[in-house]
Amino acid sequence: MSRLLNRCVAGCIALALTAAAACHALYPAESQDAASWALPACIDSSAVVHHYAYSLEYSEADEQPRWVAYMLCRSRLDGPYSRNNTRGCQFRADDAIGTKSSSPADYKRSGYSRGHLVPAADMKWDSTALVETFLLSNISPQRADFNSGVWNRIEMQVRRWAERYDTLYIVTGPLLGNGNEERIGDNCVTVPDAFYKAVYIPSIQQAVGFLVAHRQSKDRLRTFAMSIDELEAHIGIDLFAGMPDEAAIESTFDSRIVEK
Repeated sequence: MSRLLNRCVAGCIALALTAAAACHALYPAESQDAASWALPACIDSSAVVHHYAYSLEYSEADEQPRWVAYMLCRSRLDGPYSRNNTRGCQFRADDAIGTKSSSPADYKRSGYSRGHLVPAADMKWDSTALVETFLLSNISPQRADFNSGVWNRIEMQVRRWAERYDTLYIVTGPLLGNGNEERIGDNCVTVPDAFYKAVYIPSIQQAVGFLVAHRQSKDRLRTFAMSIDELEAHIGIDLFAGMPDEAAIESTFDSRIVEK
């Protein structure tokens, strides 16, 4: 790992450890040690933001997150909060982004849905956590048939894992940077070519990555599944930087845990 990347990782870790409220929500008390590795390596530590129940690194060039990271466990799968009964669940700019985030106007008449990266359905356990999923720093442009189709199927798979295996550490984001992507709105929000999701399941010492082209697909989820090492090679991000037993866990995965 380069000296520059080491400094950046250290900066991200320091931010995570000093953001006490965010870390308390992101990592339960018995798992506070996870804060030192559960966030990906960042390009710019000043672009890392910690919200109540998730963290992100914002890409100003693309006006969306480079990654978002959060913890999901069995006890958080059900809750009393929903968009219909919780005040503040409207898409809006994120004032925590120092360079300013995209705006709702960027998506208006664009032909793209505002696609959650941290799903609202994963945050029904707390009103603040739910409301903050509607910040545009957690949103990427997505085709409607992708958002409600294969991407939704992967999100449901993750929730089934949380029900079965309990605690999960999740990193997800858009694939950015080819330079030829479509852009929308006055802020020139990049339309990603693909999206990724990485899930670490401590109870069975397994980690699974998904990389999905940004288009409608009815293919089996196993079609998109891969090891974390393989996913990292595609997206250029060290997803679970410094995770214990990183080499062994990230190099392989058991496809049998991914539903057909």
